[in-house]
Amino acid sequence: MIRFLVVVSLIILSTAAWSQEKVTLNGYVRDSSNGEELIGVTVFIPELKAGTVTNAYGFYAITVPKGTYEAHFSFVGFKTKVVTIELAKDVSNNIELEGEFTLIEELVVTDKAIDENVVSVQMSKNTLDLTQIKKLPALFGEVDIIKNIQMLPGVISAGEGTSAFFVRGEVPIKT
Repeated sequence: MIRFLVVVSLIILSTAAWSQEKVTLNGYVRDSSNGEELIGVTVFIPELKAGTVTNAYGFYAITVPKGTYEAHFSFVGFKTKVVTIELAKDVSNNIELEGEFTLIEELVVTDKAIDENVVSVQMSKNTLDLTQIKKLPALFGEVDIIKNIQMLPGVISAGEGTSAFFVRGEVPIKT
């Protein structure tokens, strides 16, 4: 029974000792130009494939086993900073990231207006050119203007024996 208690005690103590081998790396990440805390900065330790992000106050904390690691601090619009840290005990390490700006050439976007071909707000206007009228057959040498109008889209004759016509279902127009 005593041996059993000794073995159990050793297991409990070794587990407690092993759990104490972990240390915490923490700190704040700020913008080097104005000292403002950066929210959402990625803190990554590639050797352990472990990482975290900064909170709303720019604070980060990551618990890892003791050792020497490279911590990568990256954020959009800033240069990635790689810091080698020896973790033998809990360490607080504040980081400042430098902005990374790329100047690009001027960009000019041009396009034609969608309604560039619109001259006026008048709807459904058809015009007849004299050359178009002369192309149609003529009875007894004269071109019939009314028959030409009745051949336009949306124009319907009011019936035989009358010169009236309907334009898109409206009241007949008499000539």
